[in-house]
This record gives sequence, C-alpha cells and structure tokens, in this order.
Amino acid sequence: MAGSPIIMPFFSMGLNTYEVPADFHKNNRIKLMNAIIGSSSPSNPKNTVVFLVGGTNPNRNDTDHEPIFRQESYFHYLFGVKEPDFLGLIHIQRGHHHAVLFIPRLPSEYATFMGAILTPDEYKDTYQVDECFYVDEVTEYLKKIQGQNGDDGCLSIMLLEGLNTDSGNMYLSKSARQFIPDELGDAIDIDTLFPLLAECRVIKSEQELQLMRHVAELSSDAHVHVMRECKPGMTEWQLEALFRHYVYFYHGCRQVSYTPICACGPNSSVLHYGHGM
Repeated sequence: MAGSPIIMPFFSMGLNTYEVPADFHKNNRIKLMNAIIGSSSPSNPKNTVVFLVGGTNPNRNDTDHEPIFRQESYFHYLFGVKEPDFLGLIHIQRGHHHAVLFIPRLPSEYATFMGAILTPDEYKDTYQVDECFYVDEVTEYLKKIQGQNGDDGCLSIMLLEGLNTDSGNMYLSKSARQFIPDELGDAIDIDTLFPLLAECRVIKSEQELQLMRHVAELSSDAHVHVMRECKPGMTEWQLEALFRHYVYFYHGCRQVSYTPICACGPNSSVLHYGHGM
C-alpha cells in the first residue's frame, strides 16, 4: 500500500556497513523464553511476563547537554532499541512469546529540536515487535494480561534484579516497579530473570558470533590505519581521533566497545593510560 513503511530484512547504517539480521533480537527473545520454560523455578507459571526498563539519557550535570546515548545492555540484547526511555515486555504463554515496546509520548515541540516523531506502528515495524504502545499505557496492558489468565494459572511478572559480577553494579527493579499496578504486586518475581538472562548472553548464537567477528576485524583494521597515519610530532589525542574516525567514517560505529589506548613514550607502560583524561 502506498505510504507504508519499507520493512528491511536487516538493520544497517547504509553505505555498505554491516547488516544485522532483522530477527537478531527476536532470536534472543526466543532463547530467553526457552530458558524460562526450561527452568525449574516454582515461580514459573504458564503465564509469564518479562518486563524491562530501557536506558535513560539524563542531562549532564547542571546543563541541558545530552551525552550520546548508549542503550542498557540487557534491553538492547532483547529489543535492539537505539532510543532512550523505552519499556519492553515479553509475554510468554503456551510456548510462544509476544513482544511489546512502550515508547515515550513526546510533545509536538520535540520535532522542532530533535526531528520527526515516529508513531507506534513505525517503531513496531522498525524493531520487528508484535505491538507498540505508549509508556503511559503499560499499566493497563498488564491488567489486560492478568484478565486473560484463564486456565493458564497465575501471572508472574519477572523483573531484572541482580549483581553484575564484572562491573560490581547492582541491577535494581525499582524503576520497573513504578509501572506495575498495586493489585499485581504479588505477581512480581525478582529472583528468576537475572541469572537466566545473564546466562543467555554467555553462550553466543551464530548471528552474534558473526557480528563479534566483524567488529573485531574492523577494530583491528582501525589499529592498522592509526599506525599507517602516525607521523612524528603527532599527539596521543590525534591518534585516538584517527581510531574513532576510522570506525565511524567507514563502518558507521558511533560508539566503540573500548576506549583506544594511544600512549607514547613512558606512558606506554601504563596499562589503561588515558582513560581518566
């Protein structure tokens, strides 16, 4: 139909950049669903909701400056959303999953400063989920699921809470709880999701391995590029700029997975030199 959005079979930055399969995050959701179904948790009824809060993008200190946003890792793993302030829900029932995104309801003035405001249907097509609503509709959506229990037993709402052993940071469910109506408070489960989802991310799928091989290769190419362009008298920050320029200009990677260490002279003996600069 004329005017309908074009649904691409992949995510890409264009200009021959890497094409991430459109079902990449859906396959991750299926992997989590199978892990939940296969778990022996007593709080694992037939009617389960996985509910996650995406990352936010607060202004820096006492300014109106917004740092470049990077999505919360678990949320990105399941939904691939690039924008802040989203919620995600996966309804698991009878061996199937139904993925829903909830988007912020933005004022019309947003378009003047930040660009066109996409509709729920446009986000639904972009991120290949089953439904898309506004954030202020999530409470009613959860009540609707509760009303559909039927013969599938009680409802379990799994929230992300647990300790990340790499960073030492604690994932807390406080931000997610504010969206859950009081009458569904007893359905909250903070014990099951974190270890299962963390384990899902440990063992990579073939799609993930291919993506990781790609970013490792382009990172290696970026190191070679810096060495080729390095000249006497250049500064360390110019070398870092060459690295960041290469991965973004040629591969569309605005974010890098690690801070490049470009140290000269005695600074080269400092393992993580430059990170605090």
